[in-house]
Amino acid sequence: MKVVRYCLLTALFSLTLASNSFSQISSRPEVGQWVWFGNCIPANMMEIDVLLDGKTIYRKQFSLCRTGPDGTLTEKQQRIRAFHISGGHTLQGVFHTKATEQIEGNIWMGAASENDLVLGVSFATKRQVLLNALHILKPHQPTESELDSGVLVRTFPLPQNVKAKNNNNIEPQ
Repeated sequence: MKVVRYCLLTALFSLTLASNSFSQISSRPEVGQWVWFGNCIPANMMEIDVLLDGKTIYRKQFSLCRTGPDGTLTEKQQRIRAFHISGGHTLQGVFHTKATEQIEGNIWMGAASENDLVLGVSFATKRQVLLNALHILKPHQPTESELDSGVLVRTFPLPQNVKAKNNNNIEPQ
């Protein structure tokens, strides 16, 4: 698990550096950057689905808001979203997991601008990181990223009258 934490911390540090450079270049202070799990009215409601071999393994609805001019993020907005699935999968064509192993999936906000949001997505066992990739979220349109063969991330806006549901309890595969 130390390897997993090291890789996640390294990825987060790299994304933070990229985010700082990205935001300095592309955002105007009066507009604010997009953040997920914000507390704003009205919020743009979004959904993220993670699929493995065509089956949904994680689903979450969340609010998407703009930060204030100072770009301050709350603890909730910086938190890593974790979920678990059963092993028995091969990622990147070389990382084979046993059916008895548990795979942890993580999603976090990596970088933000006034136009979009970069989400980091990773999968790891206690022994190794299996996949570490990025997904670009567009606030007003559906986006889809194939992170690996059989691993798909989809984000899409929900109708204005939808309120977030705690629906990440998809049956593990």
